[in-house]
Amino acid sequence: MKVSLKSLTAVCAVFCIVGCSSKDLYDEKAVEMKEDATYTDNFLKKYPNVDLNQDWDYTTGQVTYSLPSSSSGARALTRENSYEPTTGEFVLEGTVNDYMREHMKAGRNNKKKGNPFYMKVPANPFTIVPIFQGNASYVWELWMHVDDFGDIKVWSKGEGLSYQEKENGSWTQIQAGVQDPIPDNVFAIKSTSYTFSGLPVGKNMFFYLKVTSKNNMICSSIDQMMLTLNDFPTPKNLPADNTAMIVGCEDQPGGDYDYEDMVFMVYGNPTPPPVHVVKERIKMEGKRYMMEDLGGMDDFDFNDIVVDVYNRTKEKLWYDFDENGKEILDESKTETVEMTPLAIVRAMGGTLDFTLKIGDKTWTKSDKFNFKDMLNTRNIDWNKNLDEFEAEGWIYKDNNVSVTVVSDGKEREVKFSKGGTAPMIIAVDPTTHWMEEREAVPADWFNKGWWKSYE
Repeated sequence: MKVSLKSLTAVCAVFCIVGCSSKDLYDEKAVEMKEDATYTDNFLKKYPNVDLNQDWDYTTGQVTYSLPSSSSGARALTRENSYEPTTGEFVLEGTVNDYMREHMKAGRNNKKKGNPFYMKVPANPFTIVPIFQGNASYVWELWMHVDDFGDIKVWSKGEGLSYQEKENGSWTQIQAGVQDPIPDNVFAIKSTSYTFSGLPVGKNMFFYLKVTSKNNMICSSIDQMMLTLNDFPTPKNLPADNTAMIVGCEDQPGGDYDYEDMVFMVYGNPTPPPVHVVKERIKMEGKRYMMEDLGGMDDFDFNDIVVDVYNRTKEKLWYDFDENGKEILDESKTETVEMTPLAIVRAMGGTLDFTLKIGDKTWTKSDKFNFKDMLNTRNIDWNKNLDEFEAEGWIYKDNNVSVTVVSDGKEREVKFSKGGTAPMIIAVDPTTHWMEEREAVPADWFNKGWWKSYE
């Protein structure tokens, strides 16, 4: 057991102090100490092997990007949309595969071949076809974001993807969700196709990989984790009058940038969604605070209050031109403007009134809701935005957040623990899912690097 003797002695001492004098029972500080001791005792019973001497911050510094036009500059504010595309089958013959291998060789840095990009929803239908996955160990899903419409899941790694090594040979099915790359020099690739129509014409859209084995990390076309290739041979099976492009993807920042971890084709009649170079974007680095309000002393679901807080930076991107007149991003010339931090309330599973303090800003549940209502902790919508506010003065590294809870007419402030005591507030990446009611967070959450167990 990793709990220090000092911590256990402090817990026992609190019980002794409270028990020795009935006068102390009416002392507010003594009552708080008793509550803390009970909470710590229950926490240690639930998590006997957790070291109390840690800072309870499990964030990894995940960064996401959005377009300024997206609501409040927060991509996660849009909800998952239940839209289902029309599916079919597409067979891609060897000439395109050969071209892709030549221009997207594994391990070769291709970052300068592409720029951060977004697209506009066209009036015509368009089709997405996954055509390749490389030797990538992470597990991910391909998603498409459309402004004012939502986020649509397109494809999961390996799903419906097979290859033929020689003409008239048998088809080998890729295993879904595992490290199962398509080998070199295959004759043909067969994949499920996904056709989209009826989306809001002219709205901004972009693609991203949701890396589920990296705690839902986002790698998008806005942050140059994808690039487009338009000058490849026209596939033989492409429907008449359609034009196509290829998009190559990276599944982790700081990787080799060969953009062959996942490759998909987009085609449409007369064109696929037109590509636009990103000129401005919002960089967001945030934390999800999950809180206990002491209304219950032993469930440890940390969903009484769930709030995301983001530092936001507006970036203006600068492009130079190569000898062919193509725009090339010069990251060294990016201009930045700091924005006010943004807080988004995601869930409230407690039945006590409370006031959040994030930086210099306060927010009270009863000002907007019936404080007894439990919100978004059953049938959870992970992208739910119950309310949002600017949180001036919040400092990412300091975790300067607290919550003041009202119970039986008395107020009790809970602060972010700096270590040495059982946590009532923990910090995780904003992509981390919170718990259903009365479902305790897993014990491995309280070990640094717990997310690596999901890789």
